[in-house]
Amino acid sequence: MYSRFWVGLVCLAGILTLSPVVWAFSDSLDVLSTYPWGETDADRTTPHVSFGYPFEPGKAVSVNTLSIPGASAQQFRVLGRHPDGSISWVLADFILSGNMTPGQVISGTYAITNTGSGNTSGTICSQSGGTILVNTGSPSGITAKIRQNNFNVLDEVSLNDGSGNQLVVANNNGGVFFIDEGGVEHTSRSTNAVEFKILDNGAVRCTVMVEGMIGTSNVGYRTMLSFYNDRTD
Repeated sequence: MYSRFWVGLVCLAGILTLSPVVWAFSDSLDVLSTYPWGETDADRTTPHVSFGYPFEPGKAVSVNTLSIPGASAQQFRVLGRHPDGSISWVLADFILSGNMTPGQVISGTYAITNTGSGNTSGTICSQSGGTILVNTGSPSGITAKIRQNNFNVLDEVSLNDGSGNQLVVANNNGGVFFIDEGGVEHTSRSTNAVEFKILDNGAVRCTVMVEGMIGTSNVGYRTMLSFYNDRTD
């Protein structure tokens, strides 16, 4: 003999919704220093770290509480969510508080937690219609201009070191191009970009996405331009 019991939830007013249960955490991060060919520690005075981080269901709900203690600046963007609404993946960027040497590993210094205040205030890019302006700060940063019409990748670039040096002049002949089998050059400068927007914009990094067609051809392009705080690259 056995008895069968039914257990149910009754909501007397409105619709019952279940919210994810969030608990405090601090996950340690290991930071490995890698350098492009020919670059040395002297070129990386403000090292930046960018990474994707997964969360199990219910672990984190909002980027406004995420933090990386010890970082000079930080920013976060949600890449995906679990069915319960909690974050499944986040894109995190932060600036180390000190320099690193090639191949160096930092363990135990940094961690990602949910007991902070989210993104560091400040942005690198601003958009007004078909123009995006970039300012990565001083003294080691740049000021740049990107235009949607007759897209030439970077329309203007100047150093912020007080020298007034202009690396890229306005209305230059840059752009996305290819030469077809008949020897004809097709370039993005002869058309306007179709998609033109800022994807990420924080105190650490700004990423701009531009999409369009290369001239009158049937070939399209997508460019992703990233700019980092107080850097020229």
